[in-house]
Amino acid sequence: MAMDFLSILGMLPQILGFMQIIVYVFLAWFFGSLAIKGMKKHFGFAVKVAIAFGIGFICLLGGTVLPRFFGLFQDGFFRMIQLDIMVGGIIMSFVFAIALYLMTRKSSGLNPIKENRKLKERVEILEGMLFKNRVRPIEESVAMDKAEKELRGFKAKKAIMEGNDWMVYLEHGNKQAIATIGGYHGELKETHYNMPLVDHLISEPERMAGIAIIIFFVVFSLLNFQGFPTMADSFTEMVSSMTGLPPEQLDMFMGGGSKNLPEGCVSAGTIFTRYGMNMGNLPVVDNDNVREMIEQETGQMVLMMYEAEYEGTDYIVGITLPEDTDILSVTQEDIVANANFCVATETNVCDCLKTSSN
Repeated sequence: MAMDFLSILGMLPQILGFMQIIVYVFLAWFFGSLAIKGMKKHFGFAVKVAIAFGIGFICLLGGTVLPRFFGLFQDGFFRMIQLDIMVGGIIMSFVFAIALYLMTRKSSGLNPIKENRKLKERVEILEGMLFKNRVRPIEESVAMDKAEKELRGFKAKKAIMEGNDWMVYLEHGNKQAIATIGGYHGELKETHYNMPLVDHLISEPERMAGIAIIIFFVVFSLLNFQGFPTMADSFTEMVSSMTGLPPEQLDMFMGGGSKNLPEGCVSAGTIFTRYGMNMGNLPVVDNDNVREMIEQETGQMVLMMYEAEYEGTDYIVGITLPEDTDILSVTQEDIVANANFCVATETNVCDCLKTSSN
């Protein structure tokens, strides 16, 4: 039963890693969906999804920075359930929603998605009837005033009636724009700018403010980003704080160990997780070459060596103690406190773990 638990514990990093990917994808979509609610410009579904994930990823990145920067929700349990990322990401989403609103609030006067198509068609038919029956639309001067109010800084030069709409031509220095004003309801339908993209972006203070907000938070997040936390790391921190066990020992139980192992090797944590306290029941090995390799690696004397099989390969497990240890009076507590747990092949020492941080 204990070995079943150790096996599950050894698989925990892989399980948590898979769950972490799912959580990050969900959070990116969730944060992005919140942020784009402030965007007034409308796109097709595929483009909207791409924008949501792109902005959501930036919010996720910022969500890992803000709580740590301000010391919010950094306790073990909160970090384990990643409440800090959730709160930080939501804050970033609202900031981006405001910025996107400022950038796009004049991108479209009418919302074709929310507008009832049948009602719109009927309004257009009604406007056509009014036009045919010579019901006068709004005055040209009213349309020009409306366009100037909507496009701050621009001056209306002329207005031409096309169909049921006023096409108002405006200028601001060497910049030009055409505003479509409804001939009867007087609302801005759409705007076309005849200017370079950069000039268009900086043509309105609100748009500039939105761009500045986004740039500031992106740069702030990138400069303070220290990597995405993982559930496995948070789990280790939380259990370590609750039990008092050093993170290195917990890593050993969870199959941790050296990342860069020699070819054909396995980590000491993996073998320990596999056999645990049943190590003493394994076949005893007497190999002077391996014993010498382990003693040179650890600077300690080898107490015992065992043969352990893992995925079809036989490894040699060595338990070491400081050279000044009295073998005749050594206790199990001494072994736990001072021993090294090493895994080796006939030619290499693969990995060693200390059973205590002392």
